[in-house]
Amino acid sequence: MLLPLRNGSWIAIYYDDSHMFFTWSQAVALDSDGNWYESQVHYCGSLPIAGNLEILRKVVENASEPQQPDDSGYRNFHLLTIREAANLAVACEHLLAIGFQPVDESTRPRLRGPVAVDK
Repeated sequence: MLLPLRNGSWIAIYYDDSHMFFTWSQAVALDSDGNWYESQVHYCGSLPIAGNLEILRKVVENASEPQQPDDSGYRNFHLLTIREAANLAVACEHLLAIGFQPVDESTRPRLRGPVAVDK
């Protein structure tokens, strides 16, 4: 899922989980500055709705005051704040608030986007 910010920056998140036999979750995120993040938090339905700003706003408006970091209302509030952030620094603060951690530079993928091909 791609979360575009107002200034043209973005955060891309890939998330997968399972409820079979035992619950597991894995998420990776890449921001437009090339920083990688990962999380094993079980976001369940929170991340998929973050891709639709209109639905995310309605969910947050209708939710009770989020109390705990493991509360879906807490995560949805921070996801909405990411979507409406003025810049990438603010968005990344909220990404960290919902459980993402920066990936150690030594293990970080070395992807830099499209690369010119010599002909």
